Amino acid sequence: MAKKKTTAKKKAVAKRGTTAVAVHEGHTGKGFENQTQKDIAIPFLTVLQATSPQVAEHTVKGAKPGMLFNTVTEELSKEVLFVPSVTENCFVEWRSRDAGGGFVGKHSITSDVVKKAQAEAEEFGKLKTPDGNDLVETFYYYGVICDEEEPLTFAVLAFKSTQIKAYRRFNTRLSMFQVKQKDGRKVRPDMFRHLMRVSSFPEKNEKGSWHGWKLECAEDNKVSASLLAEDDPRAQQGENCYDMVVAGNAKIDYANAPETNGGAAEDDFDGPF
Repeated sequence: MAKKKTTAKKKAVAKRGTTAVAVHEGHTGKGFENQTQKDIAIPFLTVLQATSPQVAEHTVKGAKPGMLFNTVTEELSKEVLFVPSVTENCFVEWRSRDAGGGFVGKHSITSDVVKKAQAEAEEFGKLKTPDGNDLVETFYYYGVICDEEEPLTFAVLAFKSTQIKAYRRFNTRLSMFQVKQKDGRKVRPDMFRHLMRVSSFPEKNEKGSWHGWKLECAEDNKVSASLLAEDDPRAQQGENCYDMVVAGNAKIDYANAPETNGGAAEDDFDGPF
């Protein structure tokens, strides 16, 4: 009798390391009825540095400089496939290190807070609020982390300081790409039709070294070869992400927002632009 119970128990538990789990009819998604996108914290995907706490303080097992880190799932990757959905240019407000550091808020580039800081700046690019907080110009890619065939989770990539150049270079490639239609017209595909490969690479100058973002088209680094079909589930989830961000329903994981995305050394010196 005991042997039969053990066998039944084994069948009910998913085998470790597999993702295919049987779902019985009538037990599909119960408990999630009252949830919306506002109940989901969208993580940052960031590049770990030697000074990142996950590395320096060993808070995440196996973390090494140059690895990609998901701030919600705490997963580590050497590279990921990513569908960019929409971009944003803003100024992020951080407390100074002397005040304990940490995320304070986000401001549009035309906000009164930013305009006042720009008018009163004593040094180019070094913006401060009346409270002494830092205002850092930041560019975001909102999108979807994928595997080879399926979307996995929403995520945000942030670019500031030295890493803005990588963002602008790649975004220019996508913006310039057009597809010829049957009537001869050329149109620019939706951003979420593109599949990109995200990783990192070491950078340095006379003041220090760090790991920066490496952005490539997923297939042979060619835009045309990396274009997703409209009915591809990754592109469709990318469109869902776009709709959510545009509607203002994106709940970003600012509680765990890394002060440095793609270059911890940037806090200590101005790297090359």
